[in-house]
Amino acid sequence: MLLADDGLAVIEVPHAHTQLALGHFEGLTFQHRSVFSVSSLCYGLEQAGLVAVDVQLTMMDGGSIVVVARRAGQKVERSCKRVELMLAREATVGVNAGEFYARHQARFWQLKQDTRD
Repeated sequence: MLLADDGLAVIEVPHAHTQLALGHFEGLTFQHRSVFSVSSLCYGLEQAGLVAVDVQLTMMDGGSIVVVARRAGQKVERSCKRVELMLAREATVGVNAGEFYARHQARFWQLKQDTRD
């Protein structure tokens, strides 16, 4: 891993909940082929031996999350409260359930049909 023992990784990715809730599909083309939830990004970080120590939601490009991560097991000097709050918010709206995405897919198909009509 190319991260110093006390280093921080800063990752910005499209946020699934914000992008889909706002219908920001123009960003889901060649620009970005995937969206992430805080939970899915935390899972990926964990697989790489990292842990999220902070997160910020930004409305840039239709909604993205900026996650700060460090090696797992390192002393965390700042609170993970925002990470915990975002995880709780995502759990409340069901962002990690298939129904969440099926509901948005149905909405997008209806928008497509309405546009064609």
